Amino acid sequence: MKRMAFLLALNLTLGLVGTSASASVNCDGMTVSVIEQHGKITFDPSTCSVSGQGSITLAVDPAGATSVEIHNSGVTAGSIITPAGRLFAGRSTTADQLLASLGLPGVITLSGAIDVHFFTVVAVSLTVSGTISPMELLGDVFVNGDGTWTIIHSEYHDFTGTMSGNNVLDTLTIVVNPFTGNGIVTGDFAFSGTVGTANGMATLQVTGTVTAWTLSGDWSITAASGGLAGATGSGTWTLGWGVFGSYSGSVTLP
Repeated sequence: MKRMAFLLALNLTLGLVGTSASASVNCDGMTVSVIEQHGKITFDPSTCSVSGQGSITLAVDPAGATSVEIHNSGVTAGSIITPAGRLFAGRSTTADQLLASLGLPGVITLSGAIDVHFFTVVAVSLTVSGTISPMELLGDVFVNGDGTWTIIHSEYHDFTGTMSGNNVLDTLTIVVNPFTGNGIVTGDFAFSGTVGTANGMATLQVTGTVTAWTLSGDWSITAASGGLAGATGSGTWTLGWGVFGSYSGSVTLP
């Protein structure tokens, strides 16, 4: 029993050999900390790379970057894992092959025979502005008990400027006093087109007021896909019947 207890204690002790933690170091738009390390495997901040054989767990945080890509350098045979699941498992001998990508911040474990380098992706913030083609249709009108109108409006528009797109469909609910033209508006624009050089689709959620039949308020991106996937943004907008509207604000592209 004493021999077995000694061997068990020895195994546990040996299992911890090589485990270490380091202070954060800068690496191409992110900061990296080594949480745990086993075997002959190291992280090199000068080349933003991991190489060797064993297991290493890194905590990566943004320092300007929004995500990181992990590319093969020489020969990698192992796995790349996050707390959310496995990103890569297998063998790669193709130079610069993309093995995995990870949004920041995050924790990642690389194990096996590893020879990889990191590329960070830095978000681009754009100031946007332009015009929106006029509303030409009134929409479906419902008379409320207090005499106000609820207008369900849906119509295609053209966006010009930094955000450029044709057939941008609005879906708006407008509650307005028909005598003053004052009220409130909520809804969204289903944008499809380009923002800067990125092409894709985005939902611009809008809220605002109606003053003398002119709509104005705030917009924000609540969903995006295609080349705009991951984009965020907000700003202000105006629109009227028979009158060109406008938008302005900022959009951050990942």
